[in-house]
Amino acid sequence: MEAGLFVGLAGLGFVFLLLSFKIGALLKVLASVIFFSLALILFSGYEIAYTSELTGGQTDCTDITPCLERNYIVREDDVTGDTYGSWMAWVMVMLGIMSAMLFIMEMLPR
Repeated sequence: MEAGLFVGLAGLGFVFLLLSFKIGALLKVLASVIFFSLALILFSGYEIAYTSELTGGQTDCTDITPCLERNYIVREDDVTGDTYGSWMAWVMVMLGIMSAMLFIMEMLPR
């Protein structure tokens, strides 16, 4: 998965959660859905990375052919096949539960 998409969705979830206190409670539901989907992506074991282009003079790249370098946010272990994103996935689950509980508490009659 691309890192920009992951970070963008996480940021959108936080923005929805913060705006829900001023605009409306439905944004808490949207934030909860976003956080649970990001947790599902992290639990499924996908690597989250972004690429950057290196030009000549850096590593093995020449002036004619540029190289692409992958930088990982969550990487899969080569030996075991496990990713190190499980702690991040649990954080996303907790944020999803928190926003869902905030929605339920707001909808209860007083």
